[in-house]
Amino acid sequence: MRTIWSNVSWLGLLLFGVILLLSVSDVSNAARYPYPSYTYDFWGKPVSAPQAYLPAYVITGDSLGVGALTEPQGLHVEGDRIYIVDTNNNRIIVTDTEWNVEQVIKQFVDEEGRVQTFNRPEGVFVTPKTYEIYIADTNNARIVHLDQYGELIRIIGPPETEVEGVLEEHFTYRPRKLVVSPLNKIYVLSRGSSDGFLEFDPSGNFRGFMGAPPVTPSLRDILWRRFATDEQLDQMRLWLPASYNNVALDHESFIMAIEANQLKKLNPSGTNIMNQTGHVPVQGDVGRYNSDGTAYSATFVDLATRQNGITSVLDRNSGRVFTYDNVGNLLYVFGGLGNVFGTFQDPVAVKAVGDNLIVMDRRQGRITVFEPTRYAQLIHAAINEYEAGHWDEATELWREVLKLNSNFDLAYTGIGMNLYNTEQYYEAIHNFKLANNRARYSDALRYYRIEVVGENFGLIATSIIAIVLAIYLTVKYELIKKLKRRLGFRVQEKGQLAAAYYEEDMGFFRKNYDALKYALHVVFHPFDGFWDLKHEKRGTVPAATTILILVCLTYVFIRQYTGFAFNERDLSKLNILVEFISIIGPFVLWVIVNWGLTTLMGGKGTMKDVYIATAYALTPLIIINVPLTIASNFMTLDEFSFYGVLLAIAVFWTGALIILGTMVIHDYDMGKTLLASLLILVGIGTILFVGLLFFNLVDLLLGFVTEVYAEIFYRI
Repeated sequence: MRTIWSNVSWLGLLLFGVILLLSVSDVSNAARYPYPSYTYDFWGKPVSAPQAYLPAYVITGDSLGVGALTEPQGLHVEGDRIYIVDTNNNRIIVTDTEWNVEQVIKQFVDEEGRVQTFNRPEGVFVTPKTYEIYIADTNNARIVHLDQYGELIRIIGPPETEVEGVLEEHFTYRPRKLVVSPLNKIYVLSRGSSDGFLEFDPSGNFRGFMGAPPVTPSLRDILWRRFATDEQLDQMRLWLPASYNNVALDHESFIMAIEANQLKKLNPSGTNIMNQTGHVPVQGDVGRYNSDGTAYSATFVDLATRQNGITSVLDRNSGRVFTYDNVGNLLYVFGGLGNVFGTFQDPVAVKAVGDNLIVMDRRQGRITVFEPTRYAQLIHAAINEYEAGHWDEATELWREVLKLNSNFDLAYTGIGMNLYNTEQYYEAIHNFKLANNRARYSDALRYYRIEVVGENFGLIATSIIAIVLAIYLTVKYELIKKLKRRLGFRVQEKGQLAAAYYEEDMGFFRKNYDALKYALHVVFHPFDGFWDLKHEKRGTVPAATTILILVCLTYVFIRQYTGFAFNERDLSKLNILVEFISIIGPFVLWVIVNWGLTTLMGGKGTMKDVYIATAYALTPLIIINVPLTIASNFMTLDEFSFYGVLLAIAVFWTGALIILGTMVIHDYDMGKTLLASLLILVGIGTILFVGLLFFNLVDLLLGFVTEVYAEIFYRI
């Protein structure tokens, strides 16, 4: 017994030790990962992801041996050198990639032999190969051009032009950031300028502005300006474009610029050619709200461009670095605001040093070095292999990525592209569906459809002929039967025929089945059909209710089974009850308001008549949408116009039948019918408004009662 208890004690101690170690490990991981890692799915919901970059160490001015950095504003990396703009200390610090200081540029000698210093410089650009240094000497309103050793080449002063209107009358030149193209054109961002980049030619002559952000005033602004008084117009802000925050060159020497929360790729004419096909727009966090309930908006302040179009942008508001590929797919996110290792207080710059990313914090005066995890390295390698045309190698890398993150849509797209390029279309379709990539899914489906039709042409042709023949024989049989019936009862009146056809001993189900079939006659012969529904009792309430339920089921079917290329709904949020209410609610409101209003307007239809006629008018929604939904699974995006036209036909056909049904059952002319329909819609809107107002008042009342109860409860 003692041995047993001894073993139990040792087992308990062992379990306690394991739990303690796990707890310590969790604390360690929490300290090592001070920020979440995530991407977004197709519907804009954040999806957890492995960490892509982790903080490795921090660089300060003291660790460099040059004294503390004070309000540094800029970074630049060229080759094996890093350039730090130490703004408040008026200097440029040059280090190698191991953070050994090579040079500190605090002054230079001008052409007249005078020693010149900088005044709060904010930006620097270094040309490849020659390592010539361009410094945005902000408060001195100039660009200082130095060679790699810090010797002056030239000074480019404020812009000058003889063309009237190019520069504003009181234009203040404060160069902040700049880039130099391979053709030695200089593009400068000036503080407060909303006209885009100032362009200087290789000789330093001002040539005008390039790439001004477009202005898109809202409809409210346009209407307000149209009706505002002169005094109000004077007080209103001008429609000025936002200024760019920063600029860089990508691996193809295109200008990459950031404006507010937008990333743009500009061609030489200043046109944005950024191709963004990702699930979410390139704007940082999406679907996020501030504490006051307003929509969150990022403020991009810097960007780091790398090979194959991979771009990292730094959001100053959240302290996060968002990395995108060349078409705007979000690859990963890291960083955040805070005081712990790996977070920032006022991030202002981000750059790539090899595989590492470095982020500068202006307030803390330090640079944090982030190293990629295996997850990020696999993503980069897969993109590089695909861009190089090594599809099989890229596929293997994407499979490794999926082992770490099965929710990474871009990996499925990468695998699907390899299958697509090797004509394995069925397998490609599966992967594109997992990736929620509808454009590529549609492309693969087109070729797979051609492949299937080619292999089964004989069977498909035979089936089509058989279906057409069956329809022909059915129609012919019905016409013959109808003709015989008319000949046999030719002497009877229409009412007598209906009475003979609907004898009292006819079974309930048979009667309603025939009434249900009559809906097909109504939709193709509305005047005759709606007349028979009311006067010849060809319609029944059970049949009308059946049609209404079938319409509800049709829309559930549409939501669930529309072809993937056309169905952008999140099926995990499908609620059958909500779908039923969305159909039955408007239907009931139309019936009630229709009956109530037409009663006052001399309408002859009862509520039962309105109910039956309106339900029968919904039949096109069933007979068009159900087969169209099935067919959509075999259609591509190029055929969306055909799909959309048929959907529109179903809606307009139904609307026309509702109006015609209202006219026939109430014995109105068309003018009175249209007026009544308009008033019915106004009545429905009024009921909805009053209902919302009532529920809002009830909600406020309940809130007041709850507060009073809580106050009394806690006081007592």
